[in-house]
Amino acid sequence: MRTRAVVISWLLAVLAPLPAAAQRVAVHEGFWISFGLGGGWADDDVFDGMEPGFGMHLRMGGSPSQRLLVGGEVIGWLATDDGTSTDVFRGQVQVIGLYYPSDSGGLFLKGGVGFASREVDTSLSGSDLTLTRDSEGFGVDGGIGWDLQLSRNFFLTPSVDLIYQVLGEDQSGAAVLFTLGATWH
Repeated sequence: MRTRAVVISWLLAVLAPLPAAAQRVAVHEGFWISFGLGGGWADDDVFDGMEPGFGMHLRMGGSPSQRLLVGGEVIGWLATDDGTSTDVFRGQVQVIGLYYPSDSGGLFLKGGVGFASREVDTSLSGSDLTLTRDSEGFGVDGGIGWDLQLSRNFFLTPSVDLIYQVLGEDQSGAAVLFTLGATWH
């Protein structure tokens, strides 16, 4: 029930300003940067299935054309299991491309590929010791988002990302992230 309320609230926040944003033509030129915060779910064996957590991204790059932006991104998901004092982080450093199907629209499709990692930290009860398990590998990312233009160079950017990571034997996993970003072009 709580998850449904969060998703509905997120959608209302995203869709409410669309009529006003449709009156402006987004200009994609030169350097751009975006950072976003939100939440999401990841499939991780530490939690026996999908677990909610905190999501974030930091993207930056250049604009070869009005419809194509290229750059790099750091994207990640973090969750804590208070019962076992375990923190799990899944992250990627990747090369990305954002494709805008329309010159005047804010809708974009995103793809990325790069270095993936997973870190599991477990605090041992009764001591200051923490056990850390790291895994590294390869990750891919697909997403969709919308640039809502608030001023000439500033955009509010809700996006959804699906990340899949291959980290070695029985370490593969996926995460779905919902972030709300601030973007400057």
